[in-house]
Amino acid sequence: MMKEASVTKFMQSRAAGLIAAALAVAGGWWAYTCGGMERLDGFRGIVLASPNLWIAKPEVSLWVNLGLNLLAACCMAALTNVSNLMRSSSILYAGLFLVMQLGMPELLGQFYGGTVMVLAAVVCSTMLFSCYDGAGGNRRIFMIILLLSAGTLCLYPLAVMIPVFLLGMAQMKAMNGRSLTAAALGLITPAWILWGGGLVDGSDIHWPDFHSIFKGTDSAGAAQLITAAAVTVFTAVATWVMSLTKMIAYNARTRSMNGFLSLMTLAMIVMMAVDHDYMLAYVPTLNFCAAYQAAHYVSTRRHERGYVTVLSIISVYTLLYIWQTIG
Repeated sequence: MMKEASVTKFMQSRAAGLIAAALAVAGGWWAYTCGGMERLDGFRGIVLASPNLWIAKPEVSLWVNLGLNLLAACCMAALTNVSNLMRSSSILYAGLFLVMQLGMPELLGQFYGGTVMVLAAVVCSTMLFSCYDGAGGNRRIFMIILLLSAGTLCLYPLAVMIPVFLLGMAQMKAMNGRSLTAAALGLITPAWILWGGGLVDGSDIHWPDFHSIFKGTDSAGAAQLITAAAVTVFTAVATWVMSLTKMIAYNARTRSMNGFLSLMTLAMIVMMAVDHDYMLAYVPTLNFCAAYQAAHYVSTRRHERGYVTVLSIISVYTLLYIWQTIG
């Protein structure tokens, strides 16, 4: 029993997180060198160029994306520790996120909108959690909506996050007249600056084309990506259901934070089903949510062979990685 508990504890440690980071970098680089990685072309933001068009050189895109994925994982580790989200110092959350990202090496190996979206989700969640019961004033609310509104101009799926975070304000007991005013100002400020400064005009608006995001990808590649996404949805839902009774026993603040992440998980699942043309943009944020749900489940069952769950997830995503790199 002690040995099993020690294995579970190691998987939640900083050393295990560093191993996951090293594997993500090595796996992303290897998938890139193997060739056959389909570049995500043809997208455009509502007004500005979409992130997949920002970096022309594939190798630079690879390393930028790997670096930003590591940054996102570090922010996740900080989020759980600062907010005491899981009532433990575990950074399993961040490690599982990198493992899940590795399950889709085609997305890990190039910079695109999904990376921007997950970074925005983590950073804005951190700010939102600091606003519980009105703490932190309305400046952070303004900044959250400002970042999401600005991001929407180059990545329209980020628009989905705005109502999610507005509902999150209500969950965190931070919604009042002043906070709503701050949110409204944050929403209109980016467009106000661009149009008011004469940087863009009406002719620059470009609504999404809604073409298939699998354009240029063969049926085998599409099946691989859909399978990986389906596995992540199952992982998120299953671990959330199994943790539900534990969440109910938390204090009001922790329940609010967990409730918000559950809401974001549901939003990502729904949008991937509804907005399937741009499904891949939601994948990293879904991985962010699923990694938390899985890590939270393990943290609440430290002495119940939690390592089995972790090893099962690692094994499944390793198989997905192998399938996509040699398939």
